[in-house]
Amino acid sequence: MNNEKKKIRFKNVDFLRIIGAFTIVYCHSIRCPLIKSYQDMSDLLKDMVYTSAYSYMWVTFFFIMSGFFFFHYSDFSTRFIDYFKKKIIRFLPVIVFAVVLYWVLSLFTPIVYRKYVNMFVVFLLNSMGLAGLDGGNIGTTWYVAAFFWVSCLYFYLTKIYDKKYINLLMGITPFFAYIFLLHAPGRINTVYFHFIPKGILFAMGGMSLGYWVNEIYNLNKDNLKKQLSKLEYFLYGCLEGYLLYYIVRNTVFHRLGFMNFMPLIFVFLGLFYLFLIKRGFVSRLLENDFSVILGRYSYSIFVVHIIIVDLMAKIIWKPHMLFTINHIHLNMIMTIMLSSLLGIIAYHLVEKPAEKYLKSKWTASNDLKNIMIEGGGKNCFANNKNV
Repeated sequence: MNNEKKKIRFKNVDFLRIIGAFTIVYCHSIRCPLIKSYQDMSDLLKDMVYTSAYSYMWVTFFFIMSGFFFFHYSDFSTRFIDYFKKKIIRFLPVIVFAVVLYWVLSLFTPIVYRKYVNMFVVFLLNSMGLAGLDGGNIGTTWYVAAFFWVSCLYFYLTKIYDKKYINLLMGITPFFAYIFLLHAPGRINTVYFHFIPKGILFAMGGMSLGYWVNEIYNLNKDNLKKQLSKLEYFLYGCLEGYLLYYIVRNTVFHRLGFMNFMPLIFVFLGLFYLFLIKRGFVSRLLENDFSVILGRYSYSIFVVHIIIVDLMAKIIWKPHMLFTINHIHLNMIMTIMLSSLLGIIAYHLVEKPAEKYLKSKWTASNDLKNIMIEGGGKNCFANNKNV
């Protein structure tokens, strides 16, 4: 991998990530089956449930961003098993922590632990159709599982096939995936025709779009060195601001009259690309270390927030119906704040320490092998193709 490329960090994208994480928390809170059952008792609550219908689209946006970074940063000359282990180290510790924490809390709170299906969660199989329609207690991990397996597939295919075949695959995949998703009903764990998991379709479609964002970015990156006039800088900033406003408004505060999620995908692709090229005042304003600090917690918040949602539903929303209805904004703010707190704790106590420890254990042998190869030592793998 190019070392110069490695140093690039898109700090403003971290801001998009934390906005997405908070929106998903809000989505699972306001669209919780218990909350939705109260909507006929409050016009405000009914309106909030209605306008948040497309808040789940931030998961699709996560797939697009993940696809970009996957193709932008991955070193496809490394062995497949090394990539596999790297992603296990990245994803699994927080998921295991969330599952264990849910079990502990179930011992003295009303939440119910589902031990068998959570085995599929821990092994990242809950989006593959093997667990049926039950996503387990940490159901949000379907995204992680789908990204993990699709990224493994794309990594291996990119290693063994020429770019022209990858271009063909990435060209047709989002087209057919989104046509299918637009016309196929069902929950996220639905399996179509007994072998096509819905979550995998979302992952393949989004990551394929991320591939093309990366291709366009690499094609035009030399042009980004050109100085902009003040008018161009202002116009870019206005466009960035409007697209960001459009996405947030239409995934949280307003429901599109056009019953189709594709306009949101097109707008986000434009917003994401503008943030990558950083030509306007909005993308540059958000290109700061504070965005990075917020963004680093987005994964842990995304994984663990469902624990807070379930606890709120059992401890507050169900036994205190009138309080929940009359103070719905307060309940949503409490859920987001508690989810953020738990996510920050998980990041500092689990995600980063576990990643550091597992890297030291799992990559030590690979580092030794690389030293032997570079130093001229005899190694039985030195002449093998790194697959």
